[in-house]
Amino acid sequence: LATEASSALLDLGFEALGLERVLADTYEYNHASRRVLEKLGFTLAREFQADLDEQQTAFFEGSEVFAGIDLEFELTREAWSASN
Repeated sequence: LATEASSALLDLGFEALGLERVLADTYEYNHASRRVLEKLGFTLAREFQADLDEQQTAFFEGSEVFAGIDLEFELTREAWSASN
């Protein structure tokens, strides 16, 4: 379901809204999300580690903060059109 729903949203973004590029982030260990992104044609753009202080302010006090590596993927309109 994740792939089909994401594909529909990408169609909307590229065709109806005229987006040129879509970015998606996931945690390094989230292999299922990474597989979905790669099936849709996303490519790894960068690896980064978010600032832990900034993350903590984004969550309720006492919640866990992810201290690992984040992955940012991108998909361009050109790549999406070529794969469809």
